[in-house]
Amino acid sequence: MKRTHTGVVPDDSIPAVQMTEQRRQVLYMAASVLLDYPDEHLAEKIAAVESQLDMLSLPVKRNLRRFSTPSGFLAHAALRNTTSKHLTSVDAVLCFSVTTLSVILGSVVRLIVAFRQQLEALGF
Repeated sequence: MKRTHTGVVPDDSIPAVQMTEQRRQVLYMAASVLLDYPDEHLAEKIAAVESQLDMLSLPVKRNLRRFSTPSGFLAHAALRNTTSKHLTSVDAVLCFSVTTLSVILGSVVRLIVAFRQQLEALGF
């Protein structure tokens, strides 16, 4: 198994597709637009992505088209909504943990300062 900066890449992953730098940039743009949070300009964004799909190779175009159709996008949006709710709860737990840790560290620092002051008062 290969390892990248984001983790382990399984051996049975999707095979790489060779593409030019221009096609890669179009793909990155399309993915960025489709992953953006939906708003009132969603139809325009999907149309912009659709207009650029002809620049991509067939395997990439076929996979990306699944997200740019209304049904594919809605399925993706539902998944993202579920993930977003999960991340919100994880954020709340992390925020609580950081707050608790800062209170504990503050108490420890105060104890160390008080201990040092007592040692100095005793002449050490």
